[in-house]
Amino acid sequence: FQPLHLSNRTPLCDCPGLVFPTFMNTKADLICNGVLPIDEIRGRDFYPAIQVIARCIDRETFERTYALKFPLADVVTHVPADMLIECFCEKR
Repeated sequence: FQPLHLSNRTPLCDCPGLVFPTFMNTKADLICNGVLPIDEIRGRDFYPAIQVIARCIDRETFERTYALKFPLADVVTHVPADMLIECFCEKR
């Protein structure tokens, strides 16, 4: 590795090459976190990435940002991935 000293107390350790984070388990996690380019999605491989997004972003944010309405009870805070896809496509 290549240490760069930002100050006397702060070194920045640069490691050449791509190092995958250990907290991401799947290709979908890597795509959603910007480690892999979105071009890596082939065919129906998009569904796992949508599942990650639906798990991480709450219903209210989708409704407010994209003006979507989900046919769910008010107490449901996260939207299932298939419903998110359907509502978004209907809106478009």
